[in-house]
Amino acid sequence: MITYKLLLDDYKKNSNFKYCFYHDQAECSNKIKKAHSVQKNRILSQLESPVNGNNLIYSLNEFEDEDFKTKMLIPFGKNKASIFTGFCDFHDSKLFSPVENVPFKGTSEQLFLLTYRAFAHGLHQLLETYNYYISKGEFIKYFPPNYLHEHIKLTRFRIEKSLKYKKILNSQIKQKDFNSISYHYRIIKPFVPLACSSILSPLYTFKNISLNPREEYSYLVLNIIPDTTQTFVCISQFAEDYKGKVFFEEFKTLTDTEFEIAISSLLIYCTTNTFFSPLLWDKFTYEEKQQLYSEIDFCIKEGDKIDKFFLSQINFFKH
Repeated sequence: MITYKLLLDDYKKNSNFKYCFYHDQAECSNKIKKAHSVQKNRILSQLESPVNGNNLIYSLNEFEDEDFKTKMLIPFGKNKASIFTGFCDFHDSKLFSPVENVPFKGTSEQLFLLTYRAFAHGLHQLLETYNYYISKGEFIKYFPPNYLHEHIKLTRFRIEKSLKYKKILNSQIKQKDFNSISYHYRIIKPFVPLACSSILSPLYTFKNISLNPREEYSYLVLNIIPDTTQTFVCISQFAEDYKGKVFFEEFKTLTDTEFEIAISSLLIYCTTNTFFSPLLWDKFTYEEKQQLYSEIDFCIKEGDKIDKFFLSQINFFKH
C-alpha cells in the first residue's frame, strides 16, 4: 500500500541533486555541504523542546498517514531539519556569516541573505522534483503518463523562470546591492516558536485577486525568524516580480490579525520548510490538530484546484 511516507521516502532516495547556488563556481570548495536553510543553532535551537525525553521539533511535512490521510505529526531532531545540498562548504560558511555569527538586527544585508538562501532552497526543491520525475523511483510507475508529462513540463517551466531570479540574486550579491529587494515585515510579540524559509507562489491573494500562475508565477519569499522575545515575519519582493508585487502591496494593507491569518494559511498551503516547537503544538486542542491534519490533506490533494485564497482556520500566532 502506498502512503505519503513511503512516497516521500522514495522521493528522497531518487531526487538528490547537489550543486552550489553561488555564481562564482571557481571559488567553490569541492564538498557540497548538507546545509541548513533555516539556521540550526540560532533559530532551530529556539524551537526544540523535550518530547519523550528528547529535544525535538515539528514540521508540517513530517507526518504519519493511513490511506493518504494524515494521522499525526512526527517530531524529529533539529540536525535533520531544513537540510539541502545547494551550497558548497566554502560559500555556505562565507556568505551567511552576517546572519550566522552576528545578532539579528534586520539589516538590509541580513534580510537579503535570508532571501537569497530561501530562494536557493526553493530552486533546489524544484531541481530535486525534476530529478524525481525522470528517475526510476519505485512509485513513478504509478503516475498516469499524462500526469507525469504535464508535471515534468510544469517543473521545467518553473525552473526556467526561477533561474532568471537566481541570476538577479547573484548579480546583486556580487555587487553587494542589498537594497534592490523590497521588504515588508511585522514583529510579533510575545515570542512565537515558529520558523520558515520558503518561496510563496499562491494562486490568489488574501483578498482573492487571481495571480494566474499559468501566465507567470509569483516569487515572494517568506522568512519567519524567532528571536528570543519576539518573532520577525518578513516578506521579500523582487522588483521584477510583478505578480508577487500585487500580493506584496496587499500585505501592507492587512491588519495584524489579517496578516497572521494570511501567513498561517500560506504556511499550510504553499510552504515546505516550516518548523515549530512542541511547546506550540501542545497548545493546540485536539480539534485544532484534527483541523490542521484535514487542511494539510486538502492542500496536498486539492490545492491546485481552488478558486480563491486558501483560508485556514488555524492561526499559529494566537497560541
